[in-house]
Order: sequence, then structure tokens, then C-alpha cells
Amino acid sequence: MKKIILHACCAPCASYPIIKLIEDNYEPVVFFYNPNIYPREEYEIRRNELEKYCEKIGVEYFEGRYDTSIFYEAIKGFESKHNLTYWEMGEYLGLGLASHSYLFKSRMANTEDFEKYLTLIGSSQMCYTTKNLSDSELIEEFIMLGLRTSMGIDLNILKSIYNYDLKQTKKQEIALLNDLGLITISNDKIKATDKGILVLNQIIIKLI
Repeated sequence: MKKIILHACCAPCASYPIIKLIEDNYEPVVFFYNPNIYPREEYEIRRNELEKYCEKIGVEYFEGRYDTSIFYEAIKGFESKHNLTYWEMGEYLGLGLASHSYLFKSRMANTEDFEKYLTLIGSSQMCYTTKNLSDSELIEEFIMLGLRTSMGIDLNILKSIYNYDLKQTKKQEIALLNDLGLITISNDKIKATDKGILVLNQIIIKLI
């Protein structure tokens, strides 16, 4: 059988092509690479279900790096205002099964159970859970999401909204990351370098 790479966004969409390729005497290798998917919870749900499906049917699977800034660079000038709302921590409302919302500094998630969803909606009951975010959690998300974009973190906006001086609070960490060539600091903005993108999660951990 000849190997062929199949780029997949989720298990439901990949299931038929995988079966069809096998029937046509190909050996599919499933590649999950979707830095355009946000929030991260949605990305992880899709990845985990696809990985489980591949394991179940005995198909090879591998995953690309999750980095929203790569996607942002690729579509620069053609940005979806809807997606920018996510990355800039704007409010949004999700409707339907398993949808997510961010309103009034709270994250809400509709149930993923279809039968439960229908029952609750049919009886005019709430079908979502709510998590109120603390200031420290909001600051962490601001830093994490900012570093995942090519725009980086605007230190002045961070300070004006949350009264948090990242430059002073993480002075040593910022100096070290800058010396290592992992970030740049210019006009009160911190951005990950091309080198830093490769270890972005470690940079985020240092700064939150």
C-alpha cells in the first residue's frame, strides 16, 4: 500500500476520506495541523477525538505545532474580524451544541451531550456552564494570546486594563528571554522571535 498524508480538521470530517483511501489501497497518515482553531479548548477536543479515532482503526497519526501567530501571518490583510475578537479578548457569543462564549469576564460552554442539549433547550433551561475569570487569569490569557500572535503583547494596554506592569514584575525573565533571542521588546510591545516561536509555551510559562 502506498502511504498518503491526509490533512484533517476533526474526526467526523476525516472518517469517510480515511475509509475511502483504505478501500482504494492507500495507507493514510493523518496530519492534524490547525493553528486557526480557537479557543484552545475547541482545538484540544478536535485533536483528542481524532487521535482516539485513528488509534481505534489503526491509522498512523501525527500533530503539527499549535501556534495561532503562524495562521495570523498567513492571512495578514484578510483577517476575519470574528477571529480577531478571540485573539484580542473581545466578547463573543456562541450558540448551539458545544459552543463557547466569553461575556462579562466569564467563559461559558454549552454541553457537548446532544440529548442533554435538546432536553434542556426544549424545557427552556440553561444548557451551559460558567467560569468567572479572576484578574490573574485574565492577565495570563492576555499574555498567552498576545504572544501567540504576530502583534505581540502591548504592555501599555495590559497596564491600563489590568493595572499590571509586566515589564517591571517580570523584569529578570524578560531580560533573560531577550538576551537569548527568544523575544524582542520595542515600543512597549513584546513579541516572540522566529527562534522563540519554537519554544513559545516555555516563554509563556516564564511570563505568567
